[in-house]
Amino acid sequence: MPGTGYFALLGGTWSPDDERIVFSSGLRLYEVAARGGQPELLFDSSDSPRPYSLYPHFLPTGSGPAALVYHAGASASDNWVAVLNLETGEHRELGPGHRPVYSQDGYLIHGPTDIAEPGLWAWPFSLETLEPTADSFPISTAGSAATLSRDGTLAYRDQTGIASIRTLVWRDRAGELLETVGQPQNIAQPALSPDGQRVAVRSNESGNFDVWIHDLTRSTKTRLTFDEVTEAHPAWSPSGQEIAYRRNDRGPRDTLMRKSADGTGEAVVLVESESDLHWPDWSHDGRYLVYSEENSETGRDIRYVELGSDGAASEPVTFLSTPANEDRPQLSPDGRFLAYVSTESGRT
Repeated sequence: MPGTGYFALLGGTWSPDDERIVFSSGLRLYEVAARGGQPELLFDSSDSPRPYSLYPHFLPTGSGPAALVYHAGASASDNWVAVLNLETGEHRELGPGHRPVYSQDGYLIHGPTDIAEPGLWAWPFSLETLEPTADSFPISTAGSAATLSRDGTLAYRDQTGIASIRTLVWRDRAGELLETVGQPQNIAQPALSPDGQRVAVRSNESGNFDVWIHDLTRSTKTRLTFDEVTEAHPAWSPSGQEIAYRRNDRGPRDTLMRKSADGTGEAVVLVESESDLHWPDWSHDGRYLVYSEENSETGRDIRYVELGSDGAASEPVTFLSTPANEDRPQLSPDGRFLAYVSTESGRT
C-alpha cells in the first residue's frame, strides 16, 4: 500500500456505485477498485499551499459531475475544505475548515480550520457547480469528526467535557498512586523541571493554547505565554531557568521559542520554518536543541540546532530523515544516545 509514516491512513470513502474506494495514505489521495487491485494516486498536491490531502468523502451523483470533497492541510492549524472533480481532474480549495462530509439536505458539514478546536458548521453547497451557495453557519459548538449515513443521519463526537480538568499526580515505578500535586487544570504535555519542583504544561484554560507552570511545592500555577496563538510542547533547559516551546500562529510559519521560566523578559526565536515544528528537547549540557520537523516528502524528521554562548541558535541540521516518521526526540543524560518514536515498523 502506498504511503508510510505518522499519517499512514486518514480517512476513506466508498463511491456511490460501491465500485471504488478513495483513501488517504501518506497525506495523499489514492483510488482502488473495491474488488482489490493496485491503488493509483488521484493527483499530486505537493506544490499546493496546502499539500496534505486527508479524509475524502464522495459526493452523490446524478445532479452534477462525479466528485468528492476532502480536507486539504498545511499544518494542524491551517486546513481548508477542498473539492476534486473526478471527471476533469480539477481540484480546488473552497474555504477554511476540515473533515468535510455532505448532507442530503444540501450542506457540507465540516469542522474549523484548526483541528484542535471543536465545532461543526453547515455550508450550503451546490452539487451542480461544486461551489458553496452561501456562508457557513455553526450547528454545534462541541461537535467534531462528523459522518453521515446515506439516509441523512448525522453522527459526530461530542467534545463537551473532553477538554476536562485533570490533576497532576506522583506514581511510583509500580504505578501506585503516591500523591496528588499542583492545581486542577485542563492539562496536556506535562514536562517536569530538572529539580522536580515544577511542571510545565500546555493548557487552554484561557481559551487559547498556552504554556503554564505548576509549582509543586506551593501548589500554584502561573501562565507563561500570553500571545493569541497556539503555544505548546514545553521543554526545560538543563538549568531550569528557561523553557523552549512551539509557537504556531495559524499561518505558514512555525517557530521554536525560548523564554525565562519565571516569565520575565521577551521570548526569543530559536528556529523558524514554513513546516510544522514539534517536541523540542535540550541536551543536558545545554549546547543543543533537538526537535522534529514536518517534511512533505519524508514525513517528520529529527533536526537540531547548536546554541551559542550568547543564546543564539545555529542553522538547523538534519540528524535523521527516512521514509518513515521520526518524532518526539529525547536525548540521554550523557548525550550519547537519542530516543525517538518511529513508524518504520508500520506502527507508532
